[in-house]
Amino acid sequence: MKIAIVEPFSGASGDMFLGAFMGISITERDLSDIVSGLDLSLSFEVRNVRKKGVNATQIMVKEKETKERSLDEIEDIISDSGFEKRVREDAISVFRILWEAEKRVHGGETIFHEAGSDDALFDILGSSVAFNRLRDEGISKFFRLPVSVGRGTVETHHGTYPVPPPAVMEILSTHSIPFRYGPVDGELLTPTGAAILAYFTRDLPENPELNIEKVAYGAGQLDLDIPNVLRISIGNMAETESDMVRIIETNVDDVRGEEIGNMISVLSELANDISVIPLLTKKNRPGYLIRVLTTPEREHEVCEKLILETGTLGVRILPIQHRYKVKRYFRDVSVSIHGKNFNARVKVSEISGIRRFSCEYEDAVKISYTTGLPLREVMRMVEEEARRSYGDKD
Repeated sequence: MKIAIVEPFSGASGDMFLGAFMGISITERDLSDIVSGLDLSLSFEVRNVRKKGVNATQIMVKEKETKERSLDEIEDIISDSGFEKRVREDAISVFRILWEAEKRVHGGETIFHEAGSDDALFDILGSSVAFNRLRDEGISKFFRLPVSVGRGTVETHHGTYPVPPPAVMEILSTHSIPFRYGPVDGELLTPTGAAILAYFTRDLPENPELNIEKVAYGAGQLDLDIPNVLRISIGNMAETESDMVRIIETNVDDVRGEEIGNMISVLSELANDISVIPLLTKKNRPGYLIRVLTTPEREHEVCEKLILETGTLGVRILPIQHRYKVKRYFRDVSVSIHGKNFNARVKVSEISGIRRFSCEYEDAVKISYTTGLPLREVMRMVEEEARRSYGDKD
C-alpha cells in the first residue's frame, strides 16, 4: 500500500506544508496559478534554506493587504475558481474545520481573521492541490505522527492565549489528533496547519512495516534550537486496509439465554462482529458482557437495538477510531464429494505475498448436512481445492 507520512515534530503550518510538497507533488508554477486563479493580493518566493543542518524548502509570502472574510465569502471564492472539483471540495472542507472550531470557541457569526486572509487561501488551496496530486500517483493513505505544539503564549486577534490557542485546541480535541507540548517556547502549530492535519491525515498505526522512497522538508519561519521543518515521507506500508469502526458494549445480569440468542440474530445484519462474554457483575451476580463491532453509520441503530433487545439502561462506545485489516476477497470453489460437485465460497486473505484460504461456514454446513461428512473435513477439502485453484493466481 502506497502511503505518505506527515511528521510535525516541529509543528505544522500552511506554508510548511507547501514547502514540503514542493519536493514531491507541486511546483512554483502551481503556486502562481493559485495566486492568479483566486486573484489573491500577495506575492511569494520559494527559497532553499538550511534549518539546523537540514536542507528544506521555504515559502515566503508577502500580503499586500490584510483581509477578513466569512465562511460564505471563502466558499464563494473557492467555488468560483477554475480548479478541479475535488480540490475545491477539499479546500472548503478544511475551512469548515476552521470555522467550526472558531464557532465553538467564540460563538455567534464567525468571521475569519488570520484564517480568512489571502495567505490562508493560498496555503489551503495549495495543500489541496498537493494532496490530490499524490492521490493521482496512487497514494491511498495519508498518516501523521503526533504534532508538537510549543508552549507559552501567543498573540491573536482576540488577545493573548496559552499555546495551543483555543481554536487549535478545539481542532486537536475534536479530531483526536495526538500532540505534545514543547519542545520549545512559542506557537508551533497554527490553526491552518491543524486543520490541514485534521482533514487529510490519520494516525499512523503502531510499528508498521515501512519502505520509504522519498523524503521532503518544508521550512517554517522560525529559527529554533531544533530544525523548524515539517517532514513528509512517501513510501509503502505492508498491505492492510483501514476503516472507521465503533466498539459498543454493555453489561447485563438479568437477560435470559434465549434473549441473548435473539439479540445476536437481530444485530447480525448491523454488526461486523458480536461477542458475548460471561462475567460476574457487582454484588457477584452472573451476567454477560455484550460487545458489538460496527461502523460509525450504524452506531445509533446498534445502540437502540441493543437497548431494546436486552433492556440495558446504557451502553458504552469505546474510543476506537481505526481498524486495520488484512486485504481480503472471495472466490467460488467447486469440490467433488462422493462423485457429486458442490459449490462453496472461500475467503482469501493476503499480506506480504502470503495467501490464506477460509471456507465460508454456512456453505460448509450445507455440504456437511448433504454428504454426511464432518464439517471439519468439508472445510479442509474446500480450502485445499481453493489452494489448487487460486494459490498462484490474482
